[in-house]
Amino acid sequence: MEIYIVMPHYILNDEIAKLAYNAIEAFQSYNCKVISVDDGSPHPTECLKFSDYIVSRENGGFAKAMNSGIKKAMELAKEDDWIVCANNDLEPRGNWVEETERCFEEFKADLVGGLGCRSYDAVNPYQRDNRVSEGGLFMDWLFPGGFFIVKRKFFEDCGIYDENYEHGGVEDIDLFYVAKQKGKRLIMTPRIWYWHKEGATRYSETQKDTQREAIKRNEKYFEKKYGIDPIKNLNKILTCNYINP
Repeated sequence: MEIYIVMPHYILNDEIAKLAYNAIEAFQSYNCKVISVDDGSPHPTECLKFSDYIVSRENGGFAKAMNSGIKKAMELAKEDDWIVCANNDLEPRGNWVEETERCFEEFKADLVGGLGCRSYDAVNPYQRDNRVSEGGLFMDWLFPGGFFIVKRKFFEDCGIYDENYEHGGVEDIDLFYVAKQKGKRLIMTPRIWYWHKEGATRYSETQKDTQREAIKRNEKYFEKKYGIDPIKNLNKILTCNYINP
């Protein structure tokens, strides 16, 4: 079995370049194959050279970047291989490979995810509470889009990201909504967790207003597409099967 990590890169200033390098190294320590997508980064991409595969494209936003990497992974992956979608500003923690395998086999999961933590030195307390903030720990038991694991068949059945979403935002909500509509089993376990410097790759001081406006347009696009407000119905859309530790 092979594990393919799809990781998009746009902002690669000194801080993010270090995070991206650490993320690539962390995943490769688990014998994963890292597919880095250079989404037309305006910064030097030296930190990506240790990736197993590099897909280069003109900047087109998060959904298009992810899809380029997913398509590459699907070319490489066999039926039982895993495809992991991961932001480049995170590091996986714990025995996530073993726990993912357990979720696929024991709980018949179609998609597996874990808990995001914003405190780099925190120890995961395995809590379910929604958006817990304790000792610097930040977690969310609604299904997160920054790090999740599927097999090839998931994308064959559900499709990939809708590229009509601008920049980054709501496209992951759309994908999970489609998956649930198709009867896919989404499993989240606190035994899979990761440190995530959330928002590090999304906003720059000069782009915050522009990108927030884009997210508002994305929300309206989702509502027009499905007839429901994605924010008001976030719990309904993203709440998943949760495994107690």
